[in-house]
Amino acid sequence: MIRSVLAWWRRNARSRPSWLWVSAVVFLVTGVPTVALGHERFVKHDVLRPFPHEFFAHVDGNVLTIAMRVCVAMIAVLFLWFHRHGIQAFVETRVLRHASDRDRALVARFLRFVTDQPLDAPWFRHVG
Repeated sequence: MIRSVLAWWRRNARSRPSWLWVSAVVFLVTGVPTVALGHERFVKHDVLRPFPHEFFAHVDGNVLTIAMRVCVAMIAVLFLWFHRHGIQAFVETRVLRHASDRDRALVARFLRFVTDQPLDAPWFRHVG
């Protein structure tokens, strides 16, 4: 419905002043959330088993240690992901400088697989 209203509005836009554009956008932005929340009247969200809130009151050192380990692991993964092209270039130019062609090709395929780049290998076409 919103698309049809916007299409009609765009067709007839030449004769309207700018304050009508602003009021229409404000109306659409404020009206959409009320439509989205309208399903709450018809869809019942009943909890089958309530979650025990005492769980959050008990935070010991073990939970904090696990949270810190997960945080460090996520930082490491994100760092490697955002620097994957630089790491790949470093490995191909510096580390594999004196390697044989076979080893270079094998490492290049492995790096392309790990860094989520297209892999042109016969065995990968059969598997994927």
